[in-house]
Amino acid sequence: REAVPDDRVCVTPEVKAQTTYDNSQAEERRNPSAYDPETCMDGYVWREVTPSDRVCVTRQARARIISDNSLNASRKVKK
Repeated sequence: REAVPDDRVCVTPEVKAQTTYDNSQAEERRNPSAYDPETCMDGYVWREVTPSDRVCVTRQARARIISDNSLNASRKVKK
């Protein structure tokens, strides 16, 4: 998926493209008037690919990320 440098979760090309787009929109989805500058705008939540990941995505996207993370081992070719 490559959401962050060491993210090696296996996903479809469409999910990888969405992840790239979400990364490009990170600044646009933050609420600059909030107390914490990493606060997401209404309708968005932290992606949390890693504990320090603060890219804002929709709740549906975060649910997919949780699912992708849990399925990652089954998506890898066994050697």
